[in-house]
Amino acid sequence: MTNFIKKPLKFNEISFLLWWHQDLFNLECYSILFSKVHQLHIFMRPTNLVYLTCMLICLSLGLLSGVLSNSGDTQWYLHLMKPSFNPPSFIFGPIWTVLYLLMGYALANIWTLRNKHPEFLTLFISQFSLNFIWSPLFFLFHQIDLALFDLFLMWLLFLVLVYKTKSFIHIIIPLIPTAIWISFALILNFNLWALNRSI
Repeated sequence: MTNFIKKPLKFNEISFLLWWHQDLFNLECYSILFSKVHQLHIFMRPTNLVYLTCMLICLSLGLLSGVLSNSGDTQWYLHLMKPSFNPPSFIFGPIWTVLYLLMGYALANIWTLRNKHPEFLTLFISQFSLNFIWSPLFFLFHQIDLALFDLFLMWLLFLVLVYKTKSFIHIIIPLIPTAIWISFALILNFNLWALNRSI
């Protein structure tokens, strides 16, 4: 039983423990159960809850923006003229999922500094708001020019955020992949606008 206690918690062990504790006087069972439940405490620490909450918020808002705008291979998007470097549609979802999680991680670190550096939080919320409305502008309203302008503003704010947080390695590192992707997205959006101005 000692080895069983030391192993990391596995949720499929719960049914076994519940079955075993039918003997209400089996003290060894309760000892194991409490030791296993105690392992969950690491996920309930305030700091970890902040990271989890921020990552879920960013990911959920990103997914919501895509769902509301019906982003993807719509008939309108398929008929657009595209540059040769336009990526296949199926890679956008996984890439943005990772980026939203990274932004959530950065947001959690920014949140812990909100009293000392409130400008970090202001910049993050501002650029994320522009991020949220890009998909509706592009996919729902088919306004490639407005989407380009929105993305340009988001890019500027993101660069300012990266510059302002350059001394905080735990913030800037998770932001760098998004900064690179937004720079590429801006070039792509510009080319889509240039190729489809007459539409």
